[in-house]
Amino acid sequence: VGGDPEWFRHLGRIGGLANAVRIEDAVPAGQYAFVTWEVDPHCDLSPPSNVTVPPDGSTSATLTLECGALDPDPAPGLLAVTWAGTYVLARPDGTSMTPFLPPPLPGTCGSFAVRSPPGGRTAAGAYGPEAQASDDQPPCEVLALEWCGDGSRIALRSGFLSGDGIYTASGSGSDLARLDDGSLTLHLLSPLTVDRDCSRVAFVTSDVGTPSIHSIPLDGGDLTLIADGASDPAWSPVDDRIALVRDGRVEILDDTGSFLNLGPGQCPGWAPDGLRLAWVDAGRLRVGNADGSGEPETLVTNPLGVWCPRWSPDGEWIAYQADTSPPASSQRDVFLIRVADGHTYRLTWWNGWADVGAVWVPPDAPLAAARR
Repeated sequence: VGGDPEWFRHLGRIGGLANAVRIEDAVPAGQYAFVTWEVDPHCDLSPPSNVTVPPDGSTSATLTLECGALDPDPAPGLLAVTWAGTYVLARPDGTSMTPFLPPPLPGTCGSFAVRSPPGGRTAAGAYGPEAQASDDQPPCEVLALEWCGDGSRIALRSGFLSGDGIYTASGSGSDLARLDDGSLTLHLLSPLTVDRDCSRVAFVTSDVGTPSIHSIPLDGGDLTLIADGASDPAWSPVDDRIALVRDGRVEILDDTGSFLNLGPGQCPGWAPDGLRLAWVDAGRLRVGNADGSGEPETLVTNPLGVWCPRWSPDGEWIAYQADTSPPASSQRDVFLIRVADGHTYRLTWWNGWADVGAVWVPPDAPLAAARR
């Protein structure tokens, strides 16, 4: 909304979000022009050309954003996608994106009603005037999450505004409870992972700049060290192996303590059958066998950067982040690729930052079942 440069609004695409949003601004009297730029090619924005604000009064204007499907043959299922310190639930065709977790509220973190759940330390109540301050703050921003394989629970990691923290919640995102005691220093660009039994969550600490992978029970309990000098953990969906990154290499740690080196890379993600992994290396998205056999295949090459591939529950698609404009990490969006033939399309146009990317919602999770 143009006029005095100090008065403007930026309307960004959130998929095909159809909910009406009312914005009220107090602006000086005068003539204002509506302009659009960087509009998603699958969306049409119908603005009024101009609006006049009288000296003593108010006026209104309506802008309509209509978005079609992103792809004629999109991936099935549902994705949780990072956006502005929280997550939205996205249909992979881009026709619907709806809020999932509360948006970050800077300056009000910790103003929540707090109770003590079984086995946990604290739980956050709902936003509201009846909330009370607590030393154990719920997250102001959620920077990573993952569901248990059966969709029953979620593990989350916070940071920045609220301090570092590991949380758990129900499969629908309710009953949030903190698992750690607030003393951890977490690596804020590394994902977390839940084991196949939905009993523990693994994450990365970075005391004195040295990353280490620890785990903690989802019902509350003591920390366990999994690997020193390692990051980017991903537990196998079928057994106790855990993929991780050490010294710039993707490795698999088994239950005997042995490591299998798969080659250089970052941010591995397992196929649902546990036979293959996807990872990124120097702007390439690669897929290789989990037993180390054969030569990894390159599915995507992007010189600006590719990040955090995650397989769909049916094993046919991979969601990943890619930098879309230099410098790297400044303009990052979510893409999808079909593994069998390399068919690729773009899901978001919001130029996000370096949060850990998209996560597939298990088919049995309450959120997925409600949207079938």
